[in-house]
Amino acid sequence: MTKEEFEQIWLPCKYCEDEKIHDILKNRNKKNNSFDGIVKCTECENVTTRTIKEKKMIEIKLLISDGDKTHKDVLKVEEGDYLQIGERVLHPKGTLEITRIEKGDKNISRIESRKGIVVWSRNISEIKVNFSFNEGEYTKTFYKKYSFEEVFKIGRNITHENRRFRITNIMLKGGKKSKMAMANDVARIYCR
Repeated sequence: MTKEEFEQIWLPCKYCEDEKIHDILKNRNKKNNSFDGIVKCTECENVTTRTIKEKKMIEIKLLISDGDKTHKDVLKVEEGDYLQIGERVLHPKGTLEITRIEKGDKNISRIESRKGIVVWSRNISEIKVNFSFNEGEYTKTFYKKYSFEEVFKIGRNITHENRRFRITNIMLKGGKKSKMAMANDVARIYCR
């Protein structure tokens, strides 16, 4: 049997102390994605017996706020992984930020994933950023959508409806002012 005929698997090598490709010499367990067998490191060529148990995937009730709408969905996670408020998770609907975790009638900030909890989140793939500018005696507002990682800083120019505005102040969620912030942290941006 040539080297190309072996099935291969990525594993931490017990000798190289790094993750390497291993040739599967014998696999005693072909169920799920678990592995129990004998492997040979393709780099150092040491042969070892390995057992890897795939964690069980579970579905947790998920509520996704997207602007002024909330949708029900499920979050697929490995059983035993931890979830916490503020954590960002990838989901088919976009990048989500966990805003609340409920277990029964209690709100929890961090919990091991298991059935029976409800995760509240908001879609932060695109963030609506509010802008205000003065025009004579009046203050006018508008908003634009940005990636949650978009960085704003005082002095930056913003274009809206063929008009150019310069950022003069940034108000963060929670009421603090800042000279620079990511879109996800902004409550309002003031312009001139």
